[in-house]
Amino acid sequence: MRSLGQFVRVAGAVFVAGALGGCVQSASTLPACAAPKAVEAGGLAMSAEVAGTDAVARKKALAEALVEGLGPVLGVGVRSKLAFTDVAATRNGVTSESSTTSQDVEVSFGAAKVKDYSVSYCGSATGGTHAEVRLTGRELARLKRISRDATLLVVGCSSEAQGACSADLRDRAKSLAQGAGLEVGEAVLVQGEPQLEDLRTRAFTAGTSKALVLRLDAPTVYEEAPYRVCRAQVAATLFDMEEGKVLKVAKPAGFGNDGAFKGLVYADKGAPKDACSKAFREALGAVEPMTAGWRVD
Repeated sequence: MRSLGQFVRVAGAVFVAGALGGCVQSASTLPACAAPKAVEAGGLAMSAEVAGTDAVARKKALAEALVEGLGPVLGVGVRSKLAFTDVAATRNGVTSESSTTSQDVEVSFGAAKVKDYSVSYCGSATGGTHAEVRLTGRELARLKRISRDATLLVVGCSSEAQGACSADLRDRAKSLAQGAGLEVGEAVLVQGEPQLEDLRTRAFTAGTSKALVLRLDAPTVYEEAPYRVCRAQVAATLFDMEEGKVLKVAKPAGFGNDGAFKGLVYADKGAPKDACSKAFREALGAVEPMTAGWRVD
């Protein structure tokens, strides 16, 4: 049994007796343990037994079950805490002190905090407390994504020049993401800029908790003898997909409708897509130093 003298957060929430998602009886009325119920598909069942049958014992059993059950599954370090406090009460001018347990049971695995679980308690054969804890498949998948800390890379590209949004842009963008300190779980090239819900679906399907969207546009393509000219712009946005919020944004100076980065080729030697390819390379080169170190910021 792992010591609970380490620090761990479960849900970051405060729990009071009777509100821990299971049936929390008084110390003298814990029922005898029966065969555990089947866990839902994709979910996880965990259990632990500790000595004692009071509220402190129930909290210890809950924390032990989460620590011992989830640690091997998530493959990351775990911290846990069961805190005790002394409470002083004054009544009619007389002060009395009693030892109690703080109402926090917190468990975290890396950056992932356990939020959604159910727990039930029963009296073990040895006279202690047995805690049976269950996680849904959805919650387990969320914890795995956060513990993995991988990023979905989406290159959203649009251009008037047919063929300008080529697969090599995805590879260049992947190098940029890695330079930002991000672990790329999957990289995709799409037309335009994805909507947030579509982005979240893509990220969760890929098992990633973040998404880096690199938007590349070539709004103007024209001929200026003897050249073909393409002007491009770029913007980078890092999303926390679990919370659905923006973490970082980078837009180089000159970001606007006409495009700040110019690529050109001789009209008799290259197509518009070649000019745009050069403009896109210039754009990615400009945004790269702006994203460096994003993971550790």
